[in-house]
Amino acid sequence: MSFDLEGSRVVVTGAARGIGCAISTRFAELGAQVCGWDIRSDLMRPEAEVFKHTEEVDVSDEDSVQRAATSTLDIIGGVDVVVANAGINGPTKPTWNYSVEEWQRV
Repeated sequence: MSFDLEGSRVVVTGAARGIGCAISTRFAELGAQVCGWDIRSDLMRPEAEVFKHTEEVDVSDEDSVQRAATSTLDIIGGVDVVVANAGINGPTKPTWNYSVEEWQRV
């Protein structure tokens, strides 16, 4: 199955490695303008020509997300797709036992 995403504007969080990097690469192959957000922007590979724009963002920090959103919108003019891929390993316990702080961090 193939999709034509030519010109679509996509933000992928957790874009520097693993699944986020693979998702970003595939969106770019399908013609999308991909903005990669990651807490480690130094790990995003601009030489791969995957990313139209990159932002160093801690998605658990509202101010960091707001700064990245403003910058991203200024550069690409809008967002059509957001892939909320960022995350870290958290404590292993039932979801209802997470504190709000733990949930937001994970």
